[in-house]
Amino acid sequence: MNTNIEVEVSELTKEYAILNGEKIVFDEPFEEVPNEADFLSWLTNIKNELVKENVTESEGNTREVSHTP
Repeated sequence: MNTNIEVEVSELTKEYAILNGEKIVFDEPFEEVPNEADFLSWLTNIKNELVKENVTESEGNTREVSHTP
């Protein structure tokens, strides 16, 4: 399973990020503006949790995913 995320971060604030030209607004803003490396690490962790959730749901189980940065 490939869990790498390849995105271009052109802008990153506490409230939103522009990834590959698309503005993504965060439901819960970061407390501080993250650096790009930390943000991409956080984004990869979220992706991994969502992949796990999809696998778990396909097995008939459910689990909660934390969206805390």
